[in-house]
Amino acid sequence: MSGQYDGIVRGRVKTFKEKLNFGFVEPESGGRDIFIHAGLFGRRGWPMPQEGDLVSGEVYEAEKGPAYNHIRSLEPAKKEKKKLAVSGTVIGRVKSFNIRKKFGFLEPNSGYEDVFIGLDPIKQAGIDPEDIVAGTLLKVSYFNAKKGPRAAGIELLSETEDE
Repeated sequence: MSGQYDGIVRGRVKTFKEKLNFGFVEPESGGRDIFIHAGLFGRRGWPMPQEGDLVSGEVYEAEKGPAYNHIRSLEPAKKEKKKLAVSGTVIGRVKSFNIRKKFGFLEPNSGYEDVFIGLDPIKQAGIDPEDIVAGTLLKVSYFNAKKGPRAAGIELLSETEDE
């Protein structure tokens, strides 16, 4: 291999069009974007790369510019969750709930940060804590506590009420 890219090149996926089976990576070291083909991931059983993922692999100078010919690693981008307002109501699914520890977390449908669920609002709503399992659909009123959003009120929803 000759040119600007000798050895292993790391970069962030700038774009990836799954329908077209290709995308481009912006190298950490700067320089031209690097072409990346979907076939490099399918052969290894890896998921298709998403915008922001970190890719590391061997690059060669193809006819139209630099291209990956072997992928060594794929690290998903860390997605920052949006902050909730000071108080409000969200709909989401229980991420986890430990009856023995008397708490769990709700993951709002809208991509916001998780909401802490203690046992008290569950009991106040007349809900059996055994019914609060991962995947349970809830409507939660919350307030911002010292460590983040905390459930103040809970309503058990049916699957048809999912927004």
